Amino acid sequence: MMKLFSKNKSKDSTGTAPASSSSKESNGCYNIKEKSLDKIYRAAWNGDIKKLNTFQNDVNVPDSEKRTALHLACANGQERAVDVLLSMGADATVVDKENRTPLYRAVQTNRALCIRVLLKKVPNLAKDESSISLLHMAVQNGSSESLAALLSSMSDAVDTTDSNGRTALMLACESGRTSMVAALLDKGASLAATDAAGLLTETQKSH
Repeated sequence: MMKLFSKNKSKDSTGTAPASSSSKESNGCYNIKEKSLDKIYRAAWNGDIKKLNTFQNDVNVPDSEKRTALHLACANGQERAVDVLLSMGADATVVDKENRTPLYRAVQTNRALCIRVLLKKVPNLAKDESSISLLHMAVQNGSSESLAALLSSMSDAVDTTDSNGRTALMLACESGRTSMVAALLDKGASLAATDAAGLLTETQKSH
């Protein structure tokens, strides 16, 4: 196993968080009062495919928070609903009131399966997103599966830096996320900046 020059290590998170259908839900991006949701948004949040199919004409209509059904399905890990909504013509580039897309919300809440569905059905979607926020967010969240899903479409942006000049690889090293370090190196992440910052071991340098 690779060792990192980092004192603050944390474990990688794999898999997606379980979806919830509780009456009130806060999942890191939306505070949901389910009873206050109109039917299409409630169906998307709960992954109710049968009901979703009855709202063909409303698929891109935003709610009072400028969230579409696709935003809510992504935020709550309803990958089947994401697939159905996209097939119904849902716009994957639309933003909510915080200027966030469904893909951003899926990454923010560690919904790796939703990320894969989005990027499979809308192949160029990742190119329209901020690679800085998405790749770095996946590393910060500790979701190896979300990072892998993003890298399948964003490997050409693997060395993009954030506002502090850090690449995703540097952030993974600083956080002690060894599986993410390996995944980023496998996708061609540059060792130069990370080595200069003193974050690489000899094992990693020879990768």
